[in-house]
Amino acid sequence: MSQDVIALRADQLNELQQHLTGMTRALTAQQAEAAGIIALFRSQLGYESIAGEWVREHGEVIPKNRAAKIMSVSVNTIIKYIGEGYIDTAPDGRVLVRSLAEWANSGGKQCKRRTRGGVKNFKEC
Repeated sequence: MSQDVIALRADQLNELQQHLTGMTRALTAQQAEAAGIIALFRSQLGYESIAGEWVREHGEVIPKNRAAKIMSVSVNTIIKYIGEGYIDTAPDGRVLVRSLAEWANSGGKQCKRRTRGGVKNFKEC
């Protein structure tokens, strides 16, 4: 290879490196901005309040018997609340802790949710 070709490729490489460095900085800035927006959104919704505390303590999903123990009710009551659309479940049938926390802290005034079967248990608040 001639010296001219090597110099040209080195210049192209330097230009590409500068371009990639600039793009990396821009992406990092966008990521930081997005993280700030997400944090603000979560704080406005109370996302990390009681439901977040329950998730940190119990995990995202729990078996129905554990949900019943937490709520101090029978498993049949949990199943009833699930059937009526007050508490959500994961596809494997385990209870979503955030849903359980929302129900528990609503004083029983929470609206029913849409069920997998459609809108049979749904009502507007």
